[in-house]
Amino acid sequence: MAFLRLYLLVLFYFSANAILNVIIPLQGEALGANNTTIGLIMGAYLFTTMFFRPWAGHIIQKHGPIKVLRFILILNGFALILYTITGLGGYLVARMLQGVSTAFFQWHYR
Repeated sequence: MAFLRLYLLVLFYFSANAILNVIIPLQGEALGANNTTIGLIMGAYLFTTMFFRPWAGHIIQKHGPIKVLRFILILNGFALILYTITGLGGYLVARMLQGVSTAFFQWHYR
């Protein structure tokens, strides 16, 4: 049963990111952003994921996987809320927060 809960958590986590990869460019264009701005917002996710990945293993080892997993799920939830209450600037911050949480999430489940 624990494996099934973990599988559903991973499915929802990465499904949200995949859906946002389609919605953010469309919403950004509707808000008047040009291609460069949309590209920077989308690239912020990948950059922060790659930037924080080297520290993820150390922090997980130091603080424990359950504590870190709970924190990154809260961080990702906050990022998802930012999409609903902010504009383009908030999208950039939300993508960066999601990149940080993905760095730890992917490291934890390697």
